[in-house]
Order: sequence, then C-alpha cells, then structure tokens
Amino acid sequence: GGVTEEELREALATKQDTATAVTMVQVNAAIQEALKSIVKDVWWSPIMTGANTPSPFVASSSSKYADYDPWKAFDGDTATFWCANSTDTSPWIMINFGSTKTFKGIQLTARTFSTTPQIFPSKGSIQGSNNGSSWNVIASFSGFVRQDKGQSETLLFNSVSYRYVRISGMDSGYCGMSNIEFLVPGMSVGITTTAQSDALSIPTAAVTAETAEI
Repeated sequence: GGVTEEELREALATKQDTATAVTMVQVNAAIQEALKSIVKDVWWSPIMTGANTPSPFVASSSSKYADYDPWKAFDGDTATFWCANSTDTSPWIMINFGSTKTFKGIQLTARTFSTTPQIFPSKGSIQGSNNGSSWNVIASFSGFVRQDKGQSETLLFNSVSYRYVRISGMDSGYCGMSNIEFLVPGMSVGITTTAQSDALSIPTAAVTAETAEI
C-alpha cells in the first residue's frame, strides 16, 4: 500500500515541470506589463504618393489651386501642401482609409512658406463617416492663427473609428495645410509560449505529488 520509488520519481518530475511552467507564466506576465508601459500612441499618416496611392487610401477635396492636390496633405512631407481654390467659399478635404481606422487625435500643420497671408484655417470641423454620406462631428476648432507658417494645431478626443474623415467649415481664400496626421492608439502586444499554454492547465498528478510531499 506504500508509494513505490518509481511513483515517487514520477511525482517529483511532474512537480518540477509544473514549477518551471508556472515560472514561465510569471516571466511572460512581467514582460507583458513592461511592454504595456513602453507602447505609446503614435502620430500616423498614410504617406500618400498620389490621389489614390498607396491603395486603399483615397484623398479628395472640394477644390484645389494649381497642382496643390489634397493627397499632398497626407504625404507626411511639410514641404508639400494642399490649397483650395480662391473662389471656394466652403473648402473641405477628405481621406478615405478604405476601412475603419481608430484614432484619438488629429494634428494639422500649416505650410512652411507662402506669400499669401491667409493660408491656414482659423476654424473648422473634424467629421467622421463610415458610408461617405452620413457624417458625425468629432471635434470643432476656432481661433487658429491663419498667418503663422509651419504652425501645428492638435485636437485630442476620445477614440473613434471611421472609414472617412473630413475637415470642413474652413475659411475661404486659398485655405490649405501641409500635413494632416492622426493619433493612433499603440498596438497591444501578446506573448504566447508552449510553456505558458501548458501551465494554464496544471496536471492533477502534480497537485497530488505536492500534497503528498507536504
């Protein structure tokens, strides 16, 4: 009725394997927490090279002056810019992400050079849509200085997810900007190892062995 030497060896081996697996879970959990602390929200741009490149992004606007196309506000380059026509009394600029994108802020940057005093929108509305026809106001702004060159204005808000984002309700008269970026939440990082998966289900034999030893 006693425990044989072979049974005792098996119990001890099972206990050792379980302890190692539990330790791995603890290490992975610590790594997960450390990574959470270093993953930050990032300012993001589609870095467009044309009106609909790269796919699936599409940039459009109510008008444009000369060759100052709307996609140039989404190319990540402050040396290029979008500018509405001088006769456009209700300028807007829009980006179609191709699918819903989550963001929690938007940054507008004025072009770095101009001989025209009125270049940056002093007011406007950030709007989102998932069908391109029904729009929700995400944020509104006013009081921005139109004459400053290269200035950036940042609007922060609770996370939203939209396929289309439009900036409208801006000033008339060569209204434009050089860069539009979106604050994208940091990506979550997951770690899964065999040891972690195995340790989630601790064998009954290991529990029995530990109890027997006590």
